Amino acid sequence: MGDRGQFERAGPWARIELPDGQELNILVTARTRTPDGKWWFECEAVLYGRTAYPNGQTRPEAAAIAFSAPADAVQPIDGQDYKAIPTTDMTIARPWRLQILRPESAQGPTALLHRGDCWQGRHGRPLTNDEARPAAANPDVGPCQICHPERAARW
Repeated sequence: MGDRGQFERAGPWARIELPDGQELNILVTARTRTPDGKWWFECEAVLYGRTAYPNGQTRPEAAAIAFSAPADAVQPIDGQDYKAIPTTDMTIARPWRLQILRPESAQGPTALLHRGDCWQGRHGRPLTNDEARPAAANPDVGPCQICHPERAARW
C-alpha cells in the first residue's frame, strides 16, 4: 500500500469507538468546544483510497478521511503527545472581528475593527475583548465606518 510515512508525523493517534461499536485508530488534528459547551475532536481515519492511472490501472493507496467525533468517543493512546493540538473554545465570546485590508506598505489602515455582528466584517477574524483592545490601539487598524466599534467598546 502507499507511503505510510506521510501519516506518521500528521498528529497524535487516538482510539475511537464508532457508533456501531467498532474501534479504530485515528489521527487527532484539532479539538473544539462548541457554543453548547460540548467538546469535539477533528479527526482523520486512514482508509483505502483508489488511484486511477491514465493507462486504466488502479492502485490502492492510503487516504485520510476527515470527520468530527464527540470527545467521549475518543480515547488517548499511551505515549502520544496531545499538548500541541489546536484548540478552539467557541464558548468564549468573540464580540469583535478584524478584517485585513491590504499590506502594511500601503497608505491608510491595513485592517478594520468591526463589532462581531457587523455585516461588513463577516469575513474578518473573530477576536475577544482582550484581543480587540490592542488592535483598536494600533495605528494601522481603523474603526469600521458602518458599525463604529469605538462607540461600543468599553475599554
